[in-house]
Parts: sequence; C-alpha cells; structure tokens
Amino acid sequence: MSPAQGRTIPLSLPRRWVGDLLAFSQRVPTVAGEKILRLRPLMEARRSANYRPSWCALVTKSFGIVSSRIPELRRSYLGFPYPRLYEHAVSVAAIAVNREFQGEPAVFMGLMQAPENRSLREIDAGLVELTKGPHGEIGCYRRLIRTTRLPRPIRRLLWWYGLCVDGKQKSCIFGTFSVNSTASMRFQVRQFVTPITSTLYYSSVGANGDMPVQMAIDHRVFDGVTVGRAFAELEKVLTKDMVAEISGAPE
Repeated sequence: MSPAQGRTIPLSLPRRWVGDLLAFSQRVPTVAGEKILRLRPLMEARRSANYRPSWCALVTKSFGIVSSRIPELRRSYLGFPYPRLYEHAVSVAAIAVNREFQGEPAVFMGLMQAPENRSLREIDAGLVELTKGPHGEIGCYRRLIRTTRLPRPIRRLLWWYGLCVDGKQKSCIFGTFSVNSTASMRFQVRQFVTPITSTLYYSSVGANGDMPVQMAIDHRVFDGVTVGRAFAELEKVLTKDMVAEISGAPE
C-alpha cells in the first residue's frame, strides 16, 4: 500500500523573513559565551517594589547602558566597498517579539532606540506596544512586511545593503544589539546565529537570584575578552543601577 500523499505549502511571510535572516546570519563568524549572573539584590528589590518592571525591560536597558560604557558593543562590521568597522552614536535594541500574523506564530524584531536613556516604565510601555499594537502602526513591522512581499532577489539586495554597506541604516533597520528570551517556555537556546554584532539571550531567574545569560557575537568586531567585560558590567548595572531605579520608582 502506497503512503498517503502530502501537500505543498507555500512559504508564508514570516517563514520568508526568517529565511532571509538566516541567510545573512550564516555569513557571520559567530561565537557565543555564557555566564550566570548573580542577581539576588535585583530580585529582592523588584519583589518589594511598588512597580515591578519586566525582566525584558531590565535586561534591555542594562545592556544599553553597558554598550554606552564599552564602545566595542556599538560597533558593526561592514564589508562593502572595503572591510571596516562603524561605531554607532547610540545603541538600538532589536527585541524579539512573538506575535500572531495572518493566522500563524511569527517572530518580529521590535526596535527601540537608546534604551539606556529611557525609564523602565517607558521601555515597558514600548514593549506593550510592540506586543499588542497593530502591525501596520509599528514602523519596523510595517517595513519588514512590505520588504518581504518583494521578489526574493530584490529583498535580498535590500538586506545586503542594510547589513553590509551603510552603518547608519544598519542600526536603523536591524539595531546594534538584539535581546531574546525563551524564559517563559522554560528552555534555553543552544545554537546561536546573528546578522548583527551581538545577541543577548537570558533565561528565567532562579529562586536564588541566578540568571543564565548567553551572548552571541560577530567575532570580526571584538573578542571574548570584551564579552567577559560586558557580562561583568551587565551584572553590575543590574544589581546597582537597576536596583536604584526600582527603589526610587514612585507608586
């Protein structure tokens, strides 16, 4: 008896833009590091605070502050017309947001400029907009949808230009660093790819205040020593700067 015949499913827009993302991520020599951050002071301050910011807001703002202190984290590799590094004036966070689009789950990258200069409340409000706002009213989502509807050769050319040619456009379209988490689903990502300089993955915080954090980087831009500095500074910002902001937040 012959097996039942399957069916061909055309690629949806979300599958297309993930394919574009991976196509360019595979060209980047990525390495990854991991550290467990000791965040008991932050966990306790957040637990007793009148306003409890989301962990995504805390990590996003903290890494923005770290990037302002370590210039290498604001640099991007550009390969055309000659290999060079471009240092961005401010950080732009690209936050992975899981949403439904045209009846299926989709991952969007919500952009937030200079998170280090925003309050935690402002970042949380921006996250709510990225999570629940209409797709057509969010500029970075609207641009992604519009670009992905183009024929593959044209959209791949646009991706290439944004990632490899113009530093300013690269930060405006793709960000200078990205933040991702699967903490709510209780699993960790073990394989990392990124088309930009750095991607930060954080896991859920344990009962003792420990948070596993992974960082994938473009090795052409900086080395593992910088990753170690970034982790140390990130833990410092989370346990000091963020504790101070939470403790001083009005009800």
